[in-house]
Amino acid sequence: MTEDLEFGLFAVDQDSRIVRGIIVPWGEASAVSSTGNAPLTFRPEDIRVPRDHSVVVLNRHHDRYDPIGRGVKFDSSHERGLYAEYRIAETEEGDAWLADHGSLVRLSPELRDITRHADGHATATLTGSALVEAGAFASAGLFAIGDVVDAPAPEADPAHIVLDAEAAPEDITVRTPEGSTVYTPDDETPSEETNEEGEFAMSNSLVPDGVQTPEAPKADLSARGLFAAVHKAHTEGDTSALVPFHKASQEAGLFALSDVKFNGTGGLNNNDQLTGPRYLGELWAGRRFDRTVVPLLTQDTLTSLNATGWVWNAKPTMATWAGNKAAVPSNTPTVTPTSYAAQRFAGGHDLAREFYDFNQTDVIESYVRAMVDSYATLSDAYALTQLVAGATAVTLGAVTGTQSKAVNAIIDLATAVANNRATPSYALVGASVYRDIFTTQQTGSYAYVSGEAEINVGRIAGIPVYFDGRLAAGQVVVGSKEAATAWELAGSPIRVQANDLVNGGIDNAFFGYIAVGVTFPGAVAKATITYA
Repeated sequence: MTEDLEFGLFAVDQDSRIVRGIIVPWGEASAVSSTGNAPLTFRPEDIRVPRDHSVVVLNRHHDRYDPIGRGVKFDSSHERGLYAEYRIAETEEGDAWLADHGSLVRLSPELRDITRHADGHATATLTGSALVEAGAFASAGLFAIGDVVDAPAPEADPAHIVLDAEAAPEDITVRTPEGSTVYTPDDETPSEETNEEGEFAMSNSLVPDGVQTPEAPKADLSARGLFAAVHKAHTEGDTSALVPFHKASQEAGLFALSDVKFNGTGGLNNNDQLTGPRYLGELWAGRRFDRTVVPLLTQDTLTSLNATGWVWNAKPTMATWAGNKAAVPSNTPTVTPTSYAAQRFAGGHDLAREFYDFNQTDVIESYVRAMVDSYATLSDAYALTQLVAGATAVTLGAVTGTQSKAVNAIIDLATAVANNRATPSYALVGASVYRDIFTTQQTGSYAYVSGEAEINVGRIAGIPVYFDGRLAAGQVVVGSKEAATAWELAGSPIRVQANDLVNGGIDNAFFGYIAVGVTFPGAVAKATITYA
């Protein structure tokens, strides 16, 4: 069903979503504009309407960021004024307005290129329209509301104008409804000039009712002031005195737009109060720690705080036997008990329960990773310390000519391990030794550098060589995997949690246990290289 709701010269067709009405009444004086400009009167031929009516957008309160419809028809032949039809957009805002118009019951034009003529009427171009509470025209409206007044009548005879000036200008422009005429002091014949620009333009936003702005100091806008400003611009090149006349000639219907900055001086979002900072989460701070020493050792499970065992001090042996009822050879075997105490590691923190209540899982997960990394770092460093302490010191052979001290040291230590009936499975070297290895020359090239070499592992005589910056300068360790063992409590580090009800937190603690021992010292050899 079609429902027509009349609001003066305004109506709505609910079914077709069409709004129709008079937006500029003919011959009716507008109210005084918000900047105090005199009223305007329009005739049918005075309003220029775009050929494509859809570019005339209908908004609310003259807010171009709040569109609600588009123009579909404009007719200046209507006897009462410029007749307009708009189709309300099929949006949530459009539906809401159709359901409840509220106080927005007037159509109001938005105009630009406004030119005021001497007879009181004006010409302009229609650029948009708005739904408003009330307007400048009694039948429509656009300007901020004020009392409707008549334009002041000229006090002087327009045929003869006398202006006082301190100096003669280069030229004087006189605008009339028929165009503009330029007079120069040395030219008796005035030049004709077409008026292409309107005297003032209206912006498409309204000044809220009741807002009062303080008066700025008024410039001298008299003829004397104009000619003085022109003379100053011509003789001194200073055009600043002409600015007030430029502003006055434009007679803006509404206030100019104020700058609203995003941030910086005077910005609205300097502290991210509008948008909020972007949450980045944990930032990369290097790769996670991977244990390098523990994997080189035999690994077993720790079942108590002490790992105990024994080794042969004097092994049972055999000997040659004469037979024929001769005595069987026999020796006296002995054993030596060994014990390796577990090293304990622990760390804990009382995390605010807000991390859990607000599901900040990334923070909690990062915390757990950091604690696990800490245990890995500490336990591997402990294993290296125990390995070096339990290794057998070996005297290195002499190095001659251009031989590499590092390569010779690894070969000497590997030989010592092999002499104890063990197979060298790794070599650990510090920074200076590692550099010595990789800069070893062989017929003008590096003997141990290839495209497949990694920064932390290489090979010499089939033995993997690992760089470990924790070793002392010049230190080298070569060992067999079976010669040292790392006993570790299963699950280390163990995470324990408990509620801290008194302080509103969640207690988190981590515990780790590891014991490391060189069970066969002869199969782990060490030496220190001296570099000049």
